[in-house]
Amino acid sequence: MSQPILAGTSASFAERRAYVRFPCGQAAFCCADNPRDYIFWTARARDISVSGIRLVVGHRFEPGTLLAVELLTTNQGIARQFPARVLHTTPHTGGGWAIGCEFADPLSEAELAALL
Repeated sequence: MSQPILAGTSASFAERRAYVRFPCGQAAFCCADNPRDYIFWTARARDISVSGIRLVVGHRFEPGTLLAVELLTTNQGIARQFPARVLHTTPHTGGGWAIGCEFADPLSEAELAALL
């Protein structure tokens, strides 16, 4: 697997993480899941762990929003949808919004490996 992201994070913040985050650049789509609005926004995954994901998306989602996040496996053969909750939203320096999300159900190691 890839090396975890540690650069630029404070030691105390990194120590609070329950799971290692891995960098990724997967294409993704997301939409509000409750109520489902059926407007899918394109996104780019920036890092992922078994418990959550950081996405860059052109639409601002408020913390607490339930999302349906669709990710492609690394071989682009299979798309999987994962329910997630937005924990934080910050402006992204390249435009759009960086959103940190927590998966409703943690990924298995096999699911995580398929996305890296």
